[in-house]
Amino acid sequence: INPCVFSYSEKNADMLRDFFLETAKRRGYNPEFTNHLIIERENYIIAAVMDESINDEPLVFTGVFADMFSPDFEVITEKIVYPNDKAMLFDLNKIKNDFEIIGTSVRIDAAEISDSRAILDISGAKMRTANIRLRLPFIPSKATLDGKEVNVAYEKTGNTALVTFSNVTGFRKLIIE
Repeated sequence: INPCVFSYSEKNADMLRDFFLETAKRRGYNPEFTNHLIIERENYIIAAVMDESINDEPLVFTGVFADMFSPDFEVITEKIVYPNDKAMLFDLNKIKNDFEIIGTSVRIDAAEISDSRAILDISGAKMRTANIRLRLPFIPSKATLDGKEVNVAYEKTGNTALVTFSNVTGFRKLIIE
């Protein structure tokens, strides 16, 4: 059977829903219908709220997250996902290591980390602004890219650092201290 057949009529959709509920109950599951889908994998949460569903309530996440859909992987404490919207969050409370790459708009080819310094070999395409958000085992005070100082900001809520710079094509060395 072609799965789209179940969308042809309300009767077909009800048949599929009833079949699903019966099968789930036989296996010991008691499914609950909602207007959203959530997938959690390690530190990531991916969510979508459907606009044609059983209700139009938003989905709310509270905690400390990096919003992976924002250009600088913004640290937030609440994310409201409205119908017909989606979210991809990095749960900063689940980080177990002193060093973690949370989000980056460039490729990190190698990383050398100590208690007071991080040396990253990076590469990527030319872009106006490149961002790297990471957890470090220290609070950074400065960053240099190929020997030139670039912006680094420490974000206390998520205990992360954001390094921002103009990128050019090729291999580069980023040092964070």
